This record gives sequence, structure tokens and C-alpha cells, in this order.
Amino acid sequence: MIRVLKFMLMVMGGVFILQVVVLGYLVVADPFQIRPLVQLLWKSQKAHSLPVASPTTVPSGVEADAATTVAPDTAPTATPSMTAAQQEALNSAGIDPSTITPAQLNCFTSVLGASRMAEIKAGAVPTAAEFFSVRSCL
Repeated sequence: MIRVLKFMLMVMGGVFILQVVVLGYLVVADPFQIRPLVQLLWKSQKAHSLPVASPTTVPSGVEADAATTVAPDTAPTATPSMTAAQQEALNSAGIDPSTITPAQLNCFTSVLGASRMAEIKAGAVPTAAEFFSVRSCL
């Protein structure tokens, strides 16, 4: 009876060590590309807990410089009219709609396709899978 118990404990210990090694490999090597999803979720949680300053405000004591320019590809676009559901979806993904640039819109179109972008512009709500697929554009 004691031999069986020792054998079971050794097998369970071996399986535990194997699980720790495999988990360590998965965390370090990230072969399934899970890290960007975790970072996206973590950024989304942090975005809900921290106050966000308006991008158009200038902190007190700092003068706005008229000579400062922003490249056209990186300048935020004017937020088009969006439905409340679309705004909620963007906010839940941790994306501020006022910071989307024309270059990002072009990237979204190349990833999602022109027909899906037309649907979204017409009022369709982007899915979580679409947010995940366009994470490289952000």
C-alpha cells in the first residue's frame, strides 16, 4: 500500500513539474501569440480606471506653440458621427476614437476589408475579434 502511495506521489510530482516547465515555455516563447491579447485586455482595464485628459487641452503653465506641426498621417482625425454602441465598443477596447489617424484607418481597411469598413462606417458595431485583428494598427 505504501509503495502504491509513493508511486502516485512521484507521478503527480512529475506531472506538476512538467506543467510548470510547459507553462514557463508558453509564457516566455509565446507561440500562440497570447501576449498581445493580454496586453490589450490589461490596457483596457487601465483605461477604465484612470482619468484621461482631453487631447485638445493644454496644461496650465504651458504655452501652445504655433510652429509645432504634426505629420498628416499621424494627426488624429475628426471623430465621425458614431452610434452609442460603437462608442461603447471602442471604449471597452481601450481605444479613444478622437486619436484614430488616417494611417490607422487605411490599416483597418487593409485588415478588415473595404466592405466591412463600409458597414462599420454605416453604423455596424465592430466585434471583439475585429478589435483583436486590428491590434497591429493601433
